[in-house]
Amino acid sequence: DWFGFGLALQDDRLIVGSPMESSIGTWNGAVYIFQRQSKAPFGWVFCQKLLPNSPAEGARFGGVIDVDGEILAVGAPFSDFAVLD
Repeated sequence: DWFGFGLALQDDRLIVGSPMESSIGTWNGAVYIFQRQSKAPFGWVFCQKLLPNSPAEGARFGGVIDVDGEILAVGAPFSDFAVLD
């Protein structure tokens, strides 16, 4: 799934791209959000999985990621259009 291909870290939030993830179609991609917590066994807790709501086969959503404050930008380099639910 190429988990970790796209990464962004801000404060205690880690966003991990998995552009070859195929749960809703071949290589549509996904993004996983983790939160750092000192009491967690490994320090990070999974919070949310994001998928494109207009998936295109092979879009590779999550191949490019950036975060700035409350804004998360996720690229799907092999798609003309991908929007989060």
